Amino acid sequence: MASKLITHRVTITVPGKPMPKPRQTRADRWKRRHCVVMYRAWCDELAIRCGGRHKIPRAAKTTLIEINAYWKIGKTHKKKHLKQADKDAMHGTLKRTVPDGDNIMKAVLDGLYPHGAESKDGGDAAVGDAIVRRRWDLTREEVEITITYTE
Repeated sequence: MASKLITHRVTITVPGKPMPKPRQTRADRWKRRHCVVMYRAWCDELAIRCGGRHKIPRAAKTTLIEINAYWKIGKTHKKKHLKQADKDAMHGTLKRTVPDGDNIMKAVLDGLYPHGAESKDGGDAAVGDAIVRRRWDLTREEVEITITYTE
């Protein structure tokens, strides 16, 4: 008799501006570029928010990762003052400027599975489905990650 697989969902919220994965070189091991330092700090914050990397569901059991990235609408946007009505209209709309969704996804997967394909279960390469949403928001600036996995 086959056992039933149980589906679980874990949601992790990382406060602060969403961090894309920067293009890295060998020199970044000793040369401390600001973008790389900030990216590594963001990945460490993600690990802390998860309760440690050992508590993250294994990639081989993960069926879906949903990433919702929110950027705060600033006091000035596109170099001109926006009226409150314009800001309200922007709330929840798609963010179509940089950083790209795939760079956000790479940062999240690297933060969750730092050893990548070298790990026993295939790391981030074993994750089959991922959804990335980028939105403008009036109050919050954060990344919400929902991991759906089976046991």
